[in-house]
Amino acid sequence: MKYLTGNIYRQINTVLAGAMFIINTNGQTVEAGKSYKLIVSAGKYSISDDHLLMTTARINSKGLTGSYANNDMYRRKSITIGFEGGDGNYYSNHVKETGFLIEYKKAYSIIKNRNSRWNNYTGYSIKTNSQFIRSGDQYSWVSMNALSFYNSLTYSRKRSAFSVDLSIPLTGLVTRPEADYEYKGSVNDMLYNSLNNPVFTSFHNHKEVNISLQYLNSISNRLIFSAGISYLNRKITAGESSFDEQGYLFQTGLSFLLRERK
Repeated sequence: MKYLTGNIYRQINTVLAGAMFIINTNGQTVEAGKSYKLIVSAGKYSISDDHLLMTTARINSKGLTGSYANNDMYRRKSITIGFEGGDGNYYSNHVKETGFLIEYKKAYSIIKNRNSRWNNYTGYSIKTNSQFIRSGDQYSWVSMNALSFYNSLTYSRKRSAFSVDLSIPLTGLVTRPEADYEYKGSVNDMLYNSLNNPVFTSFHNHKEVNISLQYLNSISNRLIFSAGISYLNRKITAGESSFDEQGYLFQTGLSFLLRERK
């Protein structure tokens, strides 16, 4: 009798666990699985650069980003490659900015609330981000490699979801142009000095907050539409040279799931 009761109890637990898994999975189905995403973006930034003696140059920016992700209810993992560029004016000088980004993110669920559609993922990101700026006939840049804290709060329904993502750098290496040195058309000098003058960064000389709000909606069993906005506030000090950047981007794109959602 005890054996029969114990066996029935185990079977009931198994069925309940399976049911709860299905309920939670249904609440997390929008991004579940392996997918490719393509995003276009447009926005405005304000840039200050000591090397160029430039404050609050307004830049109209556009970008293209591609990413691969593998997500489920317990884990989020992605790699992103992006390009962006912008133009603006600072007094009589035309300002041109271009950037390149590679970022790897990995986070684990720390809230598995099976009775709701909320989930929270906490982890890290590793990022390489380079920006080159030309104002008139002078060049400047900031090249950054950073390890960051990453957190994503999500609310999911069967075919839609909202997420708020936060990224804050912890430590890394940054390169900036030499103080009081003008680069007039010598791109080779610029790249050489950029690679040979790294500065270790932490909270004291690299303060940055990157927040994004995103909405997702399933168009079909494989296509997901996304739209959102991101805000960046960054201040980097390397030696005697500082670089400030803040602004926002509007983003929209499509994700393609490699396996059709059931």
